[in-house]
Amino acid sequence: MKHVLAFGIAVALAASGTARAEDPVQLKFAIPTPPISSVSKGLQPWAEEVKKESGGDVQVQLFLGPTVATIFNAYDRVIDGVVDVAFGNFGPLASQFPKTAVVTLPFESRTGKESSLAF
Repeated sequence: MKHVLAFGIAVALAASGTARAEDPVQLKFAIPTPPISSVSKGLQPWAEEVKKESGGDVQVQLFLGPTVATIFNAYDRVIDGVVDVAFGNFGPLASQFPKTAVVTLPFESRTGKESSLAF
């Protein structure tokens, strides 16, 4: 789980801005999947692990479901500072990130996993 802690700390440092050293870093994480999804269910233990491993210095506040961000605006919510981290996909952002369309080219990979790894 050290990689989880390292990721959490790196994101916390990037998002900390003007926080004082003695203040815990509160990261707002939005994920538009429903709270009952396996991805959402897996985030709660991860958030608790980040808090535990950081000694409470990094806390992740989860926003599950489309209350704060949807798949169509998750990227905008991060850019606008509504949340610090968001989970989504590139489909709705194809015009903003045109090079991501390379994984949709026919006959360039045999499986979705192969495309994802190349991406």
